[in-house]
Amino acid sequence: MKILIIAFTILSVATVGAVQYTFKIVTAAEGAYGEAYVGSDGYFYASVESALGAETELILLDNKDINDFEAGATDTFVVESDVNLKNIKCIVVTTTTDDYWLIDRATVIYKGKTTTFVNNDQVGLSTDPNEGKSQLRLCVNLKFEYTIKTVTVAEGPYVGSYGDFLVSVESDDGSKTEYLKLDQKNQNLFLAGVTGTFVVKSSVYLKNVKCIVIKSINDNYWLMDKAIVIFEGKSTEFSNTDQVGLSTDPTEGESELKLCVDLKFEYTIKTVTVAEGPYVGSYGDFLVSVESDDGSKTEYLKLDQKNQNLFLAGVTGTFVVKSSVYLKNVKCIVIKSINDNYWLMDKAIVIFEGKSTEFSNTDQVGLSTDPTEGESELKLCV
Repeated sequence: MKILIIAFTILSVATVGAVQYTFKIVTAAEGAYGEAYVGSDGYFYASVESALGAETELILLDNKDINDFEAGATDTFVVESDVNLKNIKCIVVTTTTDDYWLIDRATVIYKGKTTTFVNNDQVGLSTDPNEGKSQLRLCVNLKFEYTIKTVTVAEGPYVGSYGDFLVSVESDDGSKTEYLKLDQKNQNLFLAGVTGTFVVKSSVYLKNVKCIVIKSINDNYWLMDKAIVIFEGKSTEFSNTDQVGLSTDPTEGESELKLCVDLKFEYTIKTVTVAEGPYVGSYGDFLVSVESDDGSKTEYLKLDQKNQNLFLAGVTGTFVVKSSVYLKNVKCIVIKSINDNYWLMDKAIVIFEGKSTEFSNTDQVGLSTDPTEGESELKLCV
């Protein structure tokens, strides 16, 4: 008989619209010292983590009417979570009982990609500290491919180089790869007018590429015209507009060149005006700001109707706004009136990176800069 002891909040039921993870967990056939009691009748939970640190909730590992976790057996669990992870890096298995269990390895299958985690240190699970640990975290060393294209200036004395150079790529959140060698493989890819293509691998996953840093490791001068970083199908181009040359000799150039771009992220805003009632539609102008659950927010951006009268009764207006602010999780929308032309919005939808968040104006708050008609600003959150 299994005795379930809950010491923390567990989510074992999938939410609507959840994504599916398959866990294949192999129980050790015997212990590191030949002990036979490696299987278990305890209760165990698993979560998975991404390279960016996002994680699923703890999910109960249980096949009904099946005796799971027997020595040498492979158990398969098809579970669901409302968390969609991009790159799986770790699995965490947790127990709430002292019934010892020794995992040999665990495999996570998600969206057709298989990641296997091996319990090399033979760490057993148990709430009894004399037997094992209450939590086991296994990770893999992910490597992400970045393609770097460099274009050397075509004309001028001594613009090309036979030197060696390193590259680092940075994200808008400050994370960065280590310095990686631009390996020419005896092809002389830094000569005048030449476009060199390099594939470098890093354990660092960057969500949004913002900067590239090229570093010289000798005094052989090089003048690069531009660089391009391609990651996950997205290309970001950096221009050396100031024509800064590279060399470890300070009389010739800089030892390091950092180039950045001003990122712009697209948010699609859909607004639905109330269909019935006097004066619900508007010919006014309105601004929008979107906020994240961590408090970050975009600047106020104009909902540009482009002469289409998108705030009239019953009309759904669609607007694409661009901001330099990247929001991880959309939580709130703020609509601001900039004149006294009253508008009663029914709901708004924010679509960002394929995820849609709907906000309802349940209190039917109207917008106007005239305080006798409505509020100048409406903030809706989920």
